[in-house]
Amino acid sequence: ADTTYQDAYNSANRTMQAGRPNAAILQLQSTLSSYPESGVSKVPLSLLLAEAYRSAGKYKLAAQTLQELLPQNRNSAAVRIRLAADYESLGSFEDAAAQYPQAALLQFEEAERLKPDEVQIHVALARILSELGRKDQAQQERISAERLINAQRNREQASFCIGIGNTALHNGDLQKAEAQFRDALRYDPQDARALSNLGLVLALMHHPEEGRLELQKAIALDGKLALAYNALGVSYAEEGRVAEAQTAFDRAIQIEPEYAEAKNNLGALYAKSGKDTEAVALFNQATEDSPQYPQSYLNWGLVLANQGNASLAKAMFEKALQLSPDLAQARKALEIVQGDAKTHN
Repeated sequence: ADTTYQDAYNSANRTMQAGRPNAAILQLQSTLSSYPESGVSKVPLSLLLAEAYRSAGKYKLAAQTLQELLPQNRNSAAVRIRLAADYESLGSFEDAAAQYPQAALLQFEEAERLKPDEVQIHVALARILSELGRKDQAQQERISAERLINAQRNREQASFCIGIGNTALHNGDLQKAEAQFRDALRYDPQDARALSNLGLVLALMHHPEEGRLELQKAIALDGKLALAYNALGVSYAEEGRVAEAQTAFDRAIQIEPEYAEAKNNLGALYAKSGKDTEAVALFNQATEDSPQYPQSYLNWGLVLANQGNASLAKAMFEKALQLSPDLAQARKALEIVQGDAKTHN
């Protein structure tokens, strides 16, 4: 039944895209009537049927189709929004149907309860309330819509600043990264990513306590943000607080099991503590999780070099440089092992 329904949906959808809604209606009606007792959800087919009715100008049939879906889909904002739009169209096209704008209002109000941050719902409510003469309520909906639009713009601008900041951080320009993350927070003070990244930069700039304040804010906003726990681990590691750093890195990996950077950082922490076996295991996992992340190869190579395995260390440093030609630490380490090899020869 799943395959039959999917094939029917795809076929009817192609017919719709070809500009033949009436033909799509016949296809969908036939499929829906052929399997009246099927356990497969008919919602996608019914939504497409309502869309076909709407495209054919049959707004009442579209509304009836959606109305039949409501008993089993009362918490579907998508169904309610489409139903409200059809009611609104009926109010516009049928002079005798004065009840339809009110019905549309009820559906949009319920949709607003389910998705209060959806701009189009507030815009539609403002329009309908205005048509019904409820001017003050219509103005409140317009204000809500404008507030949400401005908030979305601010989130987009914050994301833009975070992108620039991340590039600066990758290039080692910590001051520029800090400025960009602070700009992001001016646009959106609740952006957990910006708080987390700012905390990391402050830790790297040797302001670990200040950085942790930002990181704790990020974690309070999003307790599942692995990025923040990884940065928290870095801040503790900067102060030599090994146990707390390990706990933070472990938490980051627990949240995101394939988090290569956190595994690399934990591996580096183990390596400094003389736990080479544990460190190498983590570097190996990190390279498997993210083969394009150069720092894991670099740190793995440093452990191998300290163990006297120059040939494998050299291969690791070369791999790191292949992925990041400007990685100065890898280039210096490669020069050292190559120099040692020449000395021994």
